[in-house]
Amino acid sequence: MVFFTCKKTSLSYIYLQDNNNFKRVACVDNSGSRDFRLDIAKASAISLVVIWHMRPLYFLQGKKLTIYAEVFRFLLEQFYFQISLLAVPMFVLVSLYLYFQKLNSQPLAYTLKRCRRIGAVFLFWSVVQIAFYFAVNFANKGNLLFWNDYPLYQLLMMGGPSLPYIGDMGDSVFYYLFVLLILVPFAYLFFTLKKFPKLFSSLGAIIVAVSLLYFEFTSLNGKTIPHWRIDNFIVYVPLSYFLLCARPGKINHYIPLYYMGYFVFSLQDVYLFFAKKYTLGLYSRVSIVFGAMAVLSSLLQLNGENKARAVSLLAKFSLGIYALHIYCLLITIVISRYFKFNIPFYITAFPLDFGQLILAICAISLTLVTVYLLSFTFLKKFIS
Repeated sequence: MVFFTCKKTSLSYIYLQDNNNFKRVACVDNSGSRDFRLDIAKASAISLVVIWHMRPLYFLQGKKLTIYAEVFRFLLEQFYFQISLLAVPMFVLVSLYLYFQKLNSQPLAYTLKRCRRIGAVFLFWSVVQIAFYFAVNFANKGNLLFWNDYPLYQLLMMGGPSLPYIGDMGDSVFYYLFVLLILVPFAYLFFTLKKFPKLFSSLGAIIVAVSLLYFEFTSLNGKTIPHWRIDNFIVYVPLSYFLLCARPGKINHYIPLYYMGYFVFSLQDVYLFFAKKYTLGLYSRVSIVFGAMAVLSSLLQLNGENKARAVSLLAKFSLGIYALHIYCLLITIVISRYFKFNIPFYITAFPLDFGQLILAICAISLTLVTVYLLSFTFLKKFIS
């Protein structure tokens, strides 16, 4: 058995010698400090989540656009649909990467501890989501309305009912926590097969191949997979393990292929959406898998230390920002409607909705202030 420690990542790689060949069988984190590369990934991901839900740049409907405005709107739509939606898959990859990294001599004990932590956070924020739902409906209509749009199992998987006033952006974001609650035990079972190297490698390849074929089949047939379902994310279990335990430098060879796949399948998404008029899934697209892998693989190649405090804080409190930004958006919208706040101003040739932009800025500011204040309370464990 041979140990190799990478100075850049503070990881120990454990190799077994077999017929003069060395095969890596485990990775151990030796550093108690934060990994700046993962901090950048988490900070980027939470920024994209907020952008996707806030849509700060938005064109007014029914306005005639110049050719330049049409091009800008098209690029803006692609940014929202092809780039900002990389956020949740990146979060899943990072979470599973950290899970595999922290597995030690007692993987089952750590897995149970991890599940208890995720379960507690999921339960807390699901209760908050339900409370917000009833509070808003009671304040608006004077009664307690019960949801009837979704079956009970879907409400459980989504982390609560959708909130009013903000359309499809009102869907609970806590499906992500439920997804992790399922993926972590699955990742543990996957990890236990490591003692059978050929089966382990074959199973990982099969999961990736079947998932990509499944996504491609649904896209080409104009079908969608609901964003909260677990089958959107199973593919990231073997991929996250590969990112952690691939030989140093090996990932570099795959990065151009990831970006190429991301570009090609993004063009396919554009074609299916505009030419075929298909409704595509948010995460059940091959382009999203390639994109998330491309970005995280690139970040993992970075050297040096993170000296940007803003990045560290965004990463540290990404859970709080993720949980609270929808509530802050809802509060901002309710206040703006109550005071009849409206900004009709726009540039004739470039009719961006400045009211939407100001609402987004206010909601983001309120989110950051709320997270900052909660960080000094007993609720800190639910936001960091």
